[in-house]
Amino acid sequence: STLRLFTKLMLHIGDWVYTSYDMSHPSSVHLHSALIERYLHYDESSRKDIHSALISMGMMSDIPKLVDGYCTVIAGMQQLGKLFAMLTYQLSIPIILRRHFMWESMSITLLFPVFSSVFFYCRNGHTSHLLDMTNKAFRNLAQQV
Repeated sequence: STLRLFTKLMLHIGDWVYTSYDMSHPSSVHLHSALIERYLHYDESSRKDIHSALISMGMMSDIPKLVDGYCTVIAGMQQLGKLFAMLTYQLSIPIILRRHFMWESMSITLLFPVFSSVFFYCRNGHTSHLLDMTNKAFRNLAQQV
């Protein structure tokens, strides 16, 4: 009973921390301040070589994309952790309950990440091409401003 109460308390604290912590805003603020600080440490001749549109494009477009990518990687790691916990549970339950191990129950759990990886690998070239076209169009727009 004490162990159940402790585990429910830990789950509640973990859920509270997960829902209350926003990782994107501090990361964005840190990257914005680092870009400004780096630009201000340039000497006068280096500042003249850099177009102001590039700095504003970095502030308005590149940093939010970088933060979104970082948050996506963190979310992917979270999903991998859930998958690992599920695999650990499915592998340990037959041992704990002294039952016959059934591979049929594991087949979907093991094949889904494989099929997802193959899909993302095949889709990567097309996605990269579309992102490159979008970035070129945005850079052209920033150069005109």
